[in-house]
Amino acid sequence: MENKNDNFKGKFLNYSPDEFPNGALVTNDSKIIVYVNSYFTTELLWKVDDIVGKNIDILLTKPSCIFFQSYIIPTLSHEKMCEEMQLTIFNARGIRIPITVNAAVGEDGYVYWSFFNSSKRDQLYDELIKARERLIETTDELKLLASIDDLTGLLNRREMKYQSNLALKDGLSEQHLAGLLILDRGNCKTAVMTSILS
Repeated sequence: MENKNDNFKGKFLNYSPDEFPNGALVTNDSKIIVYVNSYFTTELLWKVDDIVGKNIDILLTKPSCIFFQSYIIPTLSHEKMCEEMQLTIFNARGIRIPITVNAAVGEDGYVYWSFFNSSKRDQLYDELIKARERLIETTDELKLLASIDDLTGLLNRREMKYQSNLALKDGLSEQHLAGLLILDRGNCKTAVMTSILS
């Protein structure tokens, strides 16, 4: 009886890292690039000869280089792998590209890297932040509208009571003498409303 798993393995045995829609890169223990897949030439526009044999730092922005040296390399030394690290690299034209990086140290001592373009994720995150800011602004505007009396432009009774309680609690917590005087001009408001409606 034929094993389906063996058939599956045989079918995909000839595939290479060039088949995957992400960057694959290998560095030695001196951080020198020894292999890149075709993603670096097709998507990032690098020529293989321009990066193979060079230090991986040539791909990284300065902040990413600092993070790479101070966190990723020590993590790889200690744990032999790191996942979902956020870096920014340059393509061959000098355009910055945010990426998510996974890396693992192989038994042979080489570091095997996978790079995933994070541009769309960053764009979505920025849109979510802007939407959140708009929501906060709208909420603040609604709170203000709900707390002001339309006729007088002053705080309505409910908001005045709430703000008064806060002021009194603050004054009492600091052991200061505090007092509050409220004049309710309800009859005046009724007279104004009657004259407007007449």
